[in-house]
Amino acid sequence: MMRRPSMTRRGLGLSAALIVASLSLGGCEVVQRSRTAAFVNGQAISVEDVAETTRQYNQFLVTDPSQQLTEARAAGTLVLAGFVVAHVEKAGTWKPDARYVSDLAKVPDASEHTKELLKFVSISNAKALTPQDVTSIIATMSAAKIEMDPRYGTFSPTDGGFVQQQPNWVVPTPTATAPAQPGQ
Repeated sequence: MMRRPSMTRRGLGLSAALIVASLSLGGCEVVQRSRTAAFVNGQAISVEDVAETTRQYNQFLVTDPSQQLTEARAAGTLVLAGFVVAHVEKAGTWKPDARYVSDLAKVPDASEHTKELLKFVSISNAKALTPQDVTSIIATMSAAKIEMDPRYGTFSPTDGGFVQQQPNWVVPTPTATAPAQPGQ
């Protein structure tokens, strides 16, 4: 005759299964958060997005090595760019200009985040923001939920400022190097 497990054993088994399930689900969130540079109103900017944007910008647009964009700076700029670009597009005060088109043409297969960064750079260089625009953007940012991974710095929505960690402790994502050509 087989004995049925007692209620206590079943309860322990169920409890163990629930604990394992909750740890598994919680672990997914930890992994997701560790792969995210920032959340803006629930939308993630991944570590990979930041690395790709940095790589594309530096590889195709920077001519002076001292002007290289760091991943930490790219993360903060991408957060800010989302607000600036959305504002000027809604207000109709900026349309893609010659600089944006020229820069975009230099970046083959530009990612959406790289395009956003290039729009922001073009808007900034065109001085397309009025003091009223800046006030409105900061108000929008203040109402937003912005979470930065502290490795990339801190973001102050009250003044639109971004402060990088000192020293910068984000290890740049390694980029693939082209294989050496024969005879080199």
